[in-house]
Order: sequence, then C-alpha cells, then structure tokens
Amino acid sequence: SLESALLNLLKRHSLGTRLDDRLLDQLLQHETGLSGKGEIGKLLQAHPLSIKVLLGSLFKPGASRTGSISTKQKCARLIALAVISAEKVAIHEATEQANGSSNISADTEEISLTSKVISGSQLCETVENKVSFTVTADEVNGEEGLSPGRKLSSLALNNAIVAQGVVMWATEIAKGPEFVTSASYQTLTPSILSLLRLISVQHPFTRRAIIDIPFIFLKHSNSEISFKKMNALKEQSLRLLLFLFVKGEVKHVLGEITERLRQKDNSEIDASLVRYLVGGMLDIILPPYSLPLVRCLGQLLSSPRCVEALRSTYFNDVQKKKLTKVIEDFQAVAKSPSGRNVDTSLAATLVTAYS
Repeated sequence: SLESALLNLLKRHSLGTRLDDRLLDQLLQHETGLSGKGEIGKLLQAHPLSIKVLLGSLFKPGASRTGSISTKQKCARLIALAVISAEKVAIHEATEQANGSSNISADTEEISLTSKVISGSQLCETVENKVSFTVTADEVNGEEGLSPGRKLSSLALNNAIVAQGVVMWATEIAKGPEFVTSASYQTLTPSILSLLRLISVQHPFTRRAIIDIPFIFLKHSNSEISFKKMNALKEQSLRLLLFLFVKGEVKHVLGEITERLRQKDNSEIDASLVRYLVGGMLDIILPPYSLPLVRCLGQLLSSPRCVEALRSTYFNDVQKKKLTKVIEDFQAVAKSPSGRNVDTSLAATLVTAYS
C-alpha cells in the first residue's frame, strides 16, 4: 500500500541509509491511474518529515546526497507532487474564506517544478565546490550566460521548496567539520550568509530555520585565518541575526542569544561581538517600546557577560548614552498598567547594572 511504502522510506531514513530507486518506485507506482492521482502528494503533505527526507537526499552534502540521476528525478517528482497538493489545499481554503470568489489559481506544474528542484540541488553542489559565488536579488530574465550563484539566487527566491532545500544545504555545509578548515571558507561564507538573508526576505517561513545558521558560524575557529578576518565573518553572522530581528523574529533571536550568553562555558559570542550586536540593536530600535521587547531585550542586557561587555571602555560613550535612554524608557513601559512586578524588577536590575 501507499502507506507501507511511505513507512519504508521513513524507516530507511531512521537507519541512515540512502534512498534508492526501488524504494521510490514503491511510492510512485501509486501515482499511475486515476485512483492514485494526488494521493501521494496528500500523504507526503500529512507527513512533513518525508518531504524533509526527500529534500535531504537532494540538497544535503555528503553521504546522504544521492548521486543517481534517476533517483534525483524521482525524489524531485515526489517533492513536486507534495507541493502541488499543498497548493491545492491553500487555494481551496482561500476560496472558502472568500465565499467561493477567490481569484487565486494554481500555477505549479509538475514537470516544471521537478526540473527546478533538481536544478536547485545541482547548483548547490556546484557552488559548494567554488571559492565563492555571486548572490543577487535582481529579477532574472532567462538563465543563459548566468553564473551558478545568480541562477541559484533566482531559483531560491522564486520557488519556496527550492528555498527550503538551500537552507537545508547551508545548514549542513556550516556544520561540516571540513568546511571551516577549507581554503574557500573565508570567501564562501559571505556568499552563503548573503543568500540566506535574501531568502529570509522572500520566504518568511524559512526564518526560524535560518536563525540557527549564524550561531553555527559563530562557533567556528580556524587558526589559519587571521583574527580580524574571522571576526569580520562573525560580525556578518550577527548582521544576519539583526536582519531577522528587524523582520519580526525578535523573541527567537534575543532568546537564542541570551541563552548562549548565560552559559558560562559558551564562548561563541565574545565581548567584542556582544558590543557589536547590542550597538546594532540600539541603532535599530525606536520608542515606543512594547512590553514583549522590554522583556526579551531586558533579559539579554541583564546577563552578566553582556553587562561586563557594555560597561567596558570599549563600548563608546555615544552608545552608552543610547543604552541609558533605552533603559529609562524600559522603566516607563514596565510601570505601565500592562506591566507586572517582574517587569518592574527587571527594569530596576538594568538601572543598577548600568549606573
């Protein structure tokens, strides 16, 4: 049955075994005939892990990536069927909400989407073996003569499922122990981070997954690269976090940073990077401040390592004045009718810490 075929796929994944044609054929054989039309897509959509497994076999570098053209084609086709099924559900829901008068129409075609997914995975494989690649948000008319980086940018920005694959690829690349010691690390990293920033603009649903990637880069260390250059790469990682902060991921960005700063044995973000990060935030935020921001940013600012970094003489007087004004405004918000005792206490802690 179709369900048994899907179960076999998930079992294979749990064992860390690469997907093969026989396994994928068990799923695709149910697509032939009217009775099975669309059923595969619905089933895959109901089990998101299966779509991640298929994407991983195409985009993840290393042993899990399939090398067979036939297997790639079948994985991409299954992914396309899942996307088409999801799109139909979205159109149906939109039509119901609009009392049957929705103007939304399906524009995803199986063969075209299959081809785009395969192209995206192949381009990821191409650029990971380059010294760097060009990233652009410009509209692309035709791909003839374009560099792999521009092609990948265009595909990722215009196709949500390819964007998911690229984020998965970037995560695995950053995690790879050989990447940080490679000759292309210091030139490929800026390209990857820039591509992720563009994807986060076009595809908001990817932002939570993208948040994790800068923290992976912050862990990196390479004695062959100068401190100045390594710090510049880490600052770019922090700029991506600040960008996601602006795009609405305030709670998650600040929560992750605060958690790391409160871990005594965590050295991902040193004092200079703390000053760079907080300085960037002070340049971004403006009153009136919301209570959730006061709570999230207040927790970060009250962490001992943050206090130590910002009280240093290396944190310039202009930024210190901005910080003092922000804390004063935080006090006013904490004392508002919607504030609680814990908020007033947090604001008082900040005043004491930075006075």
